[in-house]
Amino acid sequence: MRIGIDLRPLQSGHRFRGIGTYTRQLIEHIAKVDQRNNYIFFLDKGKISPGFSLVDNFKYKLAYFPVSGDSSFSRRFYQQAVVPYFIRREKVDIMHFTDFDIPYFKPAKSVVTVHDLIPFKFPQFYPSASSIYRFKKYAIRYYDKILVYSNIPTKYDLMHYLKVAEEKIEVIHLAPAEEFYKVEDSFLIQKTKEKYSHGRDYFLYAGGFEPRKNVGMLLEAFSLFLKQSAKDFNLLIAGKEDVYTEKFIQQSQKLNIASRVKFLGYIPSGGELNLIYNSCFCFVTPTLYESFCFPLTEAMAAGVPVICFSTGSNPVIVAGNGLMIDDVCAFALAKAMVDIQDEKLRNFYIQKSLARAKEFSWKDTAKKTVAVYEGLA
Repeated sequence: MRIGIDLRPLQSGHRFRGIGTYTRQLIEHIAKVDQRNNYIFFLDKGKISPGFSLVDNFKYKLAYFPVSGDSSFSRRFYQQAVVPYFIRREKVDIMHFTDFDIPYFKPAKSVVTVHDLIPFKFPQFYPSASSIYRFKKYAIRYYDKILVYSNIPTKYDLMHYLKVAEEKIEVIHLAPAEEFYKVEDSFLIQKTKEKYSHGRDYFLYAGGFEPRKNVGMLLEAFSLFLKQSAKDFNLLIAGKEDVYTEKFIQQSQKLNIASRVKFLGYIPSGGELNLIYNSCFCFVTPTLYESFCFPLTEAMAAGVPVICFSTGSNPVIVAGNGLMIDDVCAFALAKAMVDIQDEKLRNFYIQKSLARAKEFSWKDTAKKTVAVYEGLA
C-alpha cells in the first residue's frame, strides 16, 4: 500500500512546537514498526530540510509540492488545487495530513490529525482564524478518519463544534521522546544548575507565550511564592520568543522578581533540554488548554514532580500522578509551589512521574496509526 504523509509542518514555524514534535516522532517510529507499506513524504520545494532520521530498511520516497505564491489567493489556490493534484499524481492509497490544514476535496482516502480546536474554544485570542476554521468545519466531514490525542478535550470538541461523527474519530495518545529520561549523574545536575540558575534550585516552565499558556499567572504565582518560601528559588522559562515575550519580561520587572526569572529562549529537544528538566526542583505549567502537553510528559520522563491546572487534557496525561489544581488562580498555584517543598511529598511525586511516563510509548502510537491506515485500505 502507498501511504502519503504531509511533512510540511517540519518546514514551518510548527517545527518548534507540538505539531512539529508530533510529525517528526510519528514518522521516525513508523519507520521502526512498518516494513510492509511504501511511504511518500510530501514537502514544499525550496524550503528548509525537515531534518528527520529513519532506519535503513524503511521504504519511502520524497515528493515535492511546487513553490506557492505569497498572496492570500495564491496560498488558497495552492492548498485547494495544487496540493491535491500532486498527491493524486503520486497515486497514494491513503493520505495523512499531519496538521489541520486540509484541502476541501480530499485527494484520496484521507486521515487528518486535529491537534486542537483552540480558535473555537478561545475565539477572542484568534479573531483572524474564524473564517479559516469555518471552512475547515465543513471540509473535515468528508475525511475518512480524524486522529486526536485524547478524549478530553479534542474528541468531544470535534463532536461539539464541528459535528464530526464519533465513529470517525480515533484517539491515539502520544508520548515523550526517547531523549527524555532520568539522569543519575549528580555532577551533571549540579553543573546544569550552576549554568542556568547560579546553583540555585529552580522551578521550570517550558512552552509558548500566547495567551492560553497563561504565563502571566505563573509570574504572579511565583511572586507570591517567594514571599512565602524560606528558601531561595529561581524560575526558568524555556520557549521560543515571540510577540508576547517582552510583555512578560516587563511584568517580571514590575513584580520585582526579574532577578529571579530567567528567560532561556528556545532550547532544542535533546540532551541539554533533558538536563534542564532533570535539574529543576519542580516543573510547573499554568496552561489553560492543551490537547496534549508534551512538556508535562517530558518532565515526568525526567523524573521531576509536576504542577498543573486540571484543564484541557492535563487530567488525562497526569492521571493523579502530579499536583493538580482545580482553582485556576495565582494563589492556588503559589500554594502548590509551597507545598511541593515538603520532601516526602516531592519524593512521592518523583516516583509517580517516572511510573506514569513509562505508560506512554511512541512505538505504540506508531503501531496504532499504521493500523488506522490499513483499516482504510
